[in-house]
Amino acid sequence: MKIVGKILTAFFFIFGVLFTLAAFSSDQSNQGGTLLTGIILLIICAVLGYFSFRKAPGAASNDQNITYNIDLPANVSMDSLKCESCGGAITPKDIAMVAGAPVVTCPFCHTTYQLTEDPKW
Repeated sequence: MKIVGKILTAFFFIFGVLFTLAAFSSDQSNQGGTLLTGIILLIICAVLGYFSFRKAPGAASNDQNITYNIDLPANVSMDSLKCESCGGAITPKDIAMVAGAPVVTCPFCHTTYQLTEDPKW
């Protein structure tokens, strides 16, 4: 609905400006009526523009909270994770999802690598 309002705002703006400019031409007999029509169109443009370009009250910003759930097969026991480079302990806060893949950043040596899962067969 806001798109239609924006299109109508542009329409009323263009014709409001045209009618207002036409009122000042020297070869027109009804300059007062044309000027009044142009002003009315510009007022309609302002009202439509206000309602179509304003943000909805209480609208949230573009911050999104994404939650990833990982389904593990059957009986899985969690061993402690260690950095491949320095052997430091990795905690869950050091794991982040980047482009749909789990990526680990070591808090000690700052090495970044992707977690991979060995085949189950």
